[in-house]
Amino acid sequence: MNQFGAGGVLDPKFWKRIVMAYIKRLPMPIIESYEWQFDGACNEADPETFFSPQSERGAKRRQREAAAKAFCARCPVVDACLQHALEVRESHGVWGGLNADERRALLGEQPGVAPGTGSIAS
Repeated sequence: MNQFGAGGVLDPKFWKRIVMAYIKRLPMPIIESYEWQFDGACNEADPETFFSPQSERGAKRRQREAAAKAFCARCPVVDACLQHALEVRESHGVWGGLNADERRALLGEQPGVAPGTGSIAS
């Protein structure tokens, strides 16, 4: 599906298919809610280490996730990070040492399917 309609304008139907974190579950926008992020080991890493390109699959994806999880293994706020990801149903990336499928399995949801949508998540 092309994300652009006539004249290069984004097609609103496209955005309905994008799976994102449930923002209603996010904590209030106060510094105390997110302060733990300042202490994350991931601050030393390229953000792309934690989030896969849409086309990434197989061994390359597993290698990238292993590199991300290595940061998580030495992170002082890994528990807070995982708790956040579970609370907001973060549907992409490595958070708290787990990838999206591992977090869905921990929550008792079907791996590979975005929560509440029935759509395949990347």
